[in-house]
Amino acid sequence: MHGVTVDGHSRNDAYVDFDALRNGGVVSYELASTPDQEWGAAASSAPPSDPLGGKQALVSAGPPSGLILSPGASGAASFTVENLTARPMTANWTASPPSSGGVTLSSRSGTLSVPPDSTASASLTVTAGSATGSYAVDFSAEGASSALNVDVAAPGDMWPYYNAIGISSDGQDVPEGYDGSGYTYSANALAADGITPGAALTVGGVGYTWPDEPPARSTASGRPAR
Repeated sequence: MHGVTVDGHSRNDAYVDFDALRNGGVVSYELASTPDQEWGAAASSAPPSDPLGGKQALVSAGPPSGLILSPGASGAASFTVENLTARPMTANWTASPPSSGGVTLSSRSGTLSVPPDSTASASLTVTAGSATGSYAVDFSAEGASSALNVDVAAPGDMWPYYNAIGISSDGQDVPEGYDGSGYTYSANALAADGITPGAALTVGGVGYTWPDEPPARSTASGRPAR
């Protein structure tokens, strides 16, 4: 390796960070049959350390998909500590309810005995207040933190459930894409091929009109509701 350029700009780092390629780019490598003892040899050229390696524990709040509760209703939640060390761990954990909305917790703190290279979990009950909306319950232990999303919605409300939005403009933030993943098909790329809302299309000899209306499909517990 004798050098690297990103979009024509020379780099002496032995890595390329994500921000440099977030919107795409061209990475070019200069190679030779003999090594360059100078390129990327400086201490500042080394990749930054992964902060995960310095942690004693990982934590997570559950259920991973969060809770959807009616006003005044309760649901089961959990908090898990994963011990990354080779020795037993006593983990003191705390849980903080949101400052507004009236969401309450059956317990706000506790202690977990976590075996080496293993996990331990605490269970608690989350009770919704009377105000609808999205709220976060914050958990922490051993210098690590996690949050549980709690949606309080009236019975029959569909807004907490993932919808099936599958197309968006390039650069548009769509957290409610497929299964809440944020991934969608590019409206720009489709338009470049003549696929636009309301357009008449023929594919494989079959003609149809591309829909020109917002999606009306939500998924609750894996089952589509139309």
